[in-house]
Amino acid sequence: DWAHNLKSETGRDSLETMVDFCHAQNWECFWSFRVNDTHDAGDSRLLCQWKSDHPNYLMGRRGDTFPVGGGRWSSVNYGLEPVRDKVLAILTDVATRYDIDGIELDFFRHPVLFKASMMGEAVSQSDIDAFTGLFRGIRMMTEAIAAERKRPFLIAIRIPDSVDYCRALGIDILTLLGEDLVDIVTGSGYFKLEPWESLVALGKKYDVPVYAAFVARRLIGGGVPNAETDIKIWRGEAYNAWKAGVNGIYTFNRFDPHDPIFREIGDPEWLHSAERTDQVSYVAEDCWSRPETWIKDGRKYVREI
Repeated sequence: DWAHNLKSETGRDSLETMVDFCHAQNWECFWSFRVNDTHDAGDSRLLCQWKSDHPNYLMGRRGDTFPVGGGRWSSVNYGLEPVRDKVLAILTDVATRYDIDGIELDFFRHPVLFKASMMGEAVSQSDIDAFTGLFRGIRMMTEAIAAERKRPFLIAIRIPDSVDYCRALGIDILTLLGEDLVDIVTGSGYFKLEPWESLVALGKKYDVPVYAAFVARRLIGGGVPNAETDIKIWRGEAYNAWKAGVNGIYTFNRFDPHDPIFREIGDPEWLHSAERTDQVSYVAEDCWSRPETWIKDGRKYVREI
């Protein structure tokens, strides 16, 4: 309703408004696509018409249970060509209708791609290759747009910060980077798997900037921090990521533009002398989404220092 009212009142929708604002500040504006958002698994009102019309494209039906995968029966199955075609069509539609500077594919909403992983089985090489093929199609599309408008069109991804965990999900990160199919990598989300230095080394190897993602649930085990004591945690986490060599900091579900973290955690020099709680949080045990939620024996991929 809010987006509809904005369009009615201004003649421009929310994405157009964001693009206008960002470009007025000389900032790049990305549109983020949730690769398998499944909030509709628990609320039928959110189930889109396309999913309703094609239940065979989903992992299961309401009430189905799975060994892993967080019970996300409404996840689309990327092992099916019509699903991959639909996703490419959505990305193409947005990329061609809006003056955005790039698209982000957010794998943390939610990290499941194939039926096999939800059954606790290994994803097949053919499924992995098919998913890599989707990225090749995305890159061809964005390169065509970039050539037409004579400026870059970038592809960003937010992924679990482990090459092996990503492959278990069906994402061949090394091939995506090796074939130059990705321009920016953001690691981590609900949980973190490896020291930041691992992500930094991956970025340097393939000459791709990497960002460290911070989510409240992981940092303090639940809730949204807003007290002075909590901001010290954000400072410490950011400082340690900067020390490891990341190119930037990424926050998720921080909605207040006046939040002081936006004026602090992007400045490693200021953080050096700021009052902070130095830590690097990996898995919040009271968070509903942990490594083993999405991959059988997923905890084995956690490699803390």
